Amino acid sequence: MDSDFPIDLPQVLEDIRTAEVLSILFPLVRKVLLLDTRHDSLEGPLVRVAPMVNSVEERTRSLRRMRPRFGAPEEVRLVPWPKYVASLERLGVVDALAQRIVLLGYADRVPALRRALQELQALEQDELLAAVTGDNYDSLWERYPRGAGPE
Repeated sequence: MDSDFPIDLPQVLEDIRTAEVLSILFPLVRKVLLLDTRHDSLEGPLVRVAPMVNSVEERTRSLRRMRPRFGAPEEVRLVPWPKYVASLERLGVVDALAQRIVLLGYADRVPALRRALQELQALEQDELLAAVTGDNYDSLWERYPRGAGPE
């Protein structure tokens, strides 16, 4: 899965440095890593795993529900990530995310980033296992036609 999908890494890193709200999409697990950099004296930036949504408008509504004190964000940047979660570390994306959180003055939120990544990796492993074992998946072909398998 990792090698077949190119990523514009310089653009991803630029989005991390500048986005007000960043949503990194993981289609395999139908989840996103959500980074909302908005903060004030009462509430710091948000880092969490969230369900995928169907549109930016839906994400905006969900953010307004999660963080009503901030209202609707001015901008939400979407980064599709068709690679494995572990590739975020290998390609320097995790470091860039952590650095952005630290630069906002919230180094204490970096562990939340690490926990979110662990959650995504666990979901990814579960999904890959389900694909191999056939749980929640339909086979395109079967080894033996129904009723004709080995006795």
